[in-house]
Amino acid sequence: MADRVDDDETMEMTTTAEIMHMADKSDDDDDMRDGETDAPQDEVVDTAVGTVGKDDKGPLVSKPQSAYFHFLAAKRGEVKADNPGAAIGAIQKILGTKWKELTSEEKEPYIQLALDDKERYAKEKAELLARGIDIEPEKTTVASEDVLSLPCARVKRIINADQDVSKVSKDALIAITKATELFIKYLAAKGYDSAMISKRKTIKDSDLIQVIHGHGALDWLRDDFPQTSSRSAVEPKAAKVSSRTEPSGNAPSISSFFQRA
Repeated sequence: MADRVDDDETMEMTTTAEIMHMADKSDDDDDMRDGETDAPQDEVVDTAVGTVGKDDKGPLVSKPQSAYFHFLAAKRGEVKADNPGAAIGAIQKILGTKWKELTSEEKEPYIQLALDDKERYAKEKAELLARGIDIEPEKTTVASEDVLSLPCARVKRIINADQDVSKVSKDALIAITKATELFIKYLAAKGYDSAMISKRKTIKDSDLIQVIHGHGALDWLRDDFPQTSSRSAVEPKAAKVSSRTEPSGNAPSISSFFQRA
């Protein structure tokens, strides 16, 4: 009997992380229809006790619970009693099914508990802010493919075309893709400036070549994009014109027409 009590106490101490997994899986649609949402995901949440933010003395503010979590707290003991020896996963599955079977009227008490809990959380948070304590964590910017315009898959294929590169991590791929986008943006902006000098709005390849050879930061591209001089472009045309005007060696000179026979 003592062993059974210990087991029950152990199950009571199970972290809400396991419950949250089952709740997310079985109840997202119902909670959205009832207007229920969990606390923002960017809060520092202690999953063991459902608290937000900590100091040296312990938790600062208890996290507000959704209607589903209030239902779990009220019905978990009953379900465990009806299913002795059931694993925690099975218990949560039963609870999730029972919650889905509730009507809107049956869910109303738990929804009201959730609303009251949110009001309590907002009040306690405001009191902490009044004391100069901010429980909101500093948001960190995480690199993501969502902020990119170029397809990472194509950039990865280009990288892997280099035989010296055997593998590239996801973070490195995102960084290289973003750097490529910034380079394209820089080159396009400089090319547009060059086109505007020529009173054009269309960027031509000649504009980009002029930018590459006119900016020291782009000198590493000059070998791949050589600059053709205007003189070399004119010389073939001049040679063509002179070949038309020069008299042929076999043609009679104009003085021959004035000689006596």
